[in-house]
Amino acid sequence: MINIYVDSDTAKDLTKMIDNEIGTGLALCAKVFCIQGQLDQANAFLMEAEKYKPAGLFIQKAKYYWKQKKCLQALKLLTYNCEELRKRPGNANNPDLAKGLLMIARYNAEAAIVDDKKNRGMFDMALVPEVDREKAYLCYADYLDRIIMKVPEINTIHVDKVAEVLKAYGNCLKFGSTHVLQSLPRFLQIWFDATMPRAFGGSNRTSFNSSNNATLNALVRGLSGTITSSQFYTAYSTLVSRICHPCTEVFGILKGIIAKLLSDYPKQSFWYVVYAMKNKLPNANERLKDILRSVPKENLAVEEFSCFIDRILELSKVNESYQNVLVKKINDMLLRMKSQLLMPLQQNLMI
Repeated sequence: MINIYVDSDTAKDLTKMIDNEIGTGLALCAKVFCIQGQLDQANAFLMEAEKYKPAGLFIQKAKYYWKQKKCLQALKLLTYNCEELRKRPGNANNPDLAKGLLMIARYNAEAAIVDDKKNRGMFDMALVPEVDREKAYLCYADYLDRIIMKVPEINTIHVDKVAEVLKAYGNCLKFGSTHVLQSLPRFLQIWFDATMPRAFGGSNRTSFNSSNNATLNALVRGLSGTITSSQFYTAYSTLVSRICHPCTEVFGILKGIIAKLLSDYPKQSFWYVVYAMKNKLPNANERLKDILRSVPKENLAVEEFSCFIDRILELSKVNESYQNVLVKKINDMLLRMKSQLLMPLQQNLMI
């Protein structure tokens, strides 16, 4: 047996560290039960965790109260603990403080307890490096989105409000890809819808649309530089489906995005373009050809892919007696092709 002797201060520090680890583990168990809706078990673990006083326990307790529909109690607990943390020196960058401030902003938004101006200030305080910034910006964007969604026609909303939502979704994408399936489709939908021509008369129609579209398109062009190709690829079918957008500036941005995807992921991306071309979407062929011309030829075997698709379509239309002959021709063609093909499923081609 080895005896280790430590002074009283070190022993206290070790005990505190061990208690914190045990308490954190109990709080994590409470979190799991809370997510599953087993609130009695969650409460039992929270009560046990309180004996060890782990850092950030108030975060999980507030979530537990929120699950119980005790909104004011959850907000009161968060507000008190955040104020206490802010009073302590050196706590400005405390991650528990950042999480607490974000939860206050989210809960206020969901419960509609405070006015929009005050709650935006709460989100501004919560958007700090110590918090999960991707999630934080997603929450902020969702909050702003719900405000503008109260207006039926998005292209009638003041351009500054729409730009604010786009910036929030863009920042969400800038800080990660965990929530890309939530943030990117909505980012694109708002941009496409907000830049559509408004259905009203008058001589100021063109100037109104052009000035607002210029603002939004400049914003999206800047944000698109921070969004990776892999992120854009998750919404590729949506991008291709909007190439006939009536605003030429929007198409100009789309052209750059789609061309980059075709260049970076030629085997996967070309199928969407072929699908759109073969289905003869209105005004799509010329725009698709324009996009293809901007892609380096070495990155995309356009002629080989297109010829192969033509033979596949022909195969679907001929009678059974000629199918075997055509299949042999297709096999010979595949053997001669220099490029590799990735065959997609039908559900991957739906636009």
